[in-house]
Amino acid sequence: MKATRIAIVTSILFGIALMIPNFVGGTHGEHPCIPVGPYVISGTGSTYDTTAGFGSRPVVALPLALGGCYVGEAHGVVTVCATRCAELPVADFCDCYWGTADQRVVDLSATAWPLITDEPRSRGLITVTVTYDGGGSPTAAPVLLPNTALSP
Repeated sequence: MKATRIAIVTSILFGIALMIPNFVGGTHGEHPCIPVGPYVISGTGSTYDTTAGFGSRPVVALPLALGGCYVGEAHGVVTVCATRCAELPVADFCDCYWGTADQRVVDLSATAWPLITDEPRSRGLITVTVTYDGGGSPTAAPVLLPNTALSP
């Protein structure tokens, strides 16, 4: 009987511990999600392998100032344009050298990179424009937008 009560209490406490990160906005020690309004920003985009839990899904990480955070699921959608545009789920945050001369405005997963450019991923950095309309869907899948080539 005592062992059963201990198991029940342990299960409840473990369940609460799993829920707490979602209330504060993260699951691996980062800052809570910061609500941001609509924006369009151009700058440097970089690339990374992927975000834990997203496998090979094309996703992006954003600086905290642009609404990036990690909650275990996509929490918004941005349109990222280089030589073409794609709507991509926001899955994570990045330091992105924010506030320095080397700042990045987006970090693209390995599978997101080819959706916006034909440049080899080994290039590492690319000029991009990121648009956030202030909304988004946590279940959004990446969408390649038609006829969105940017003029050189």
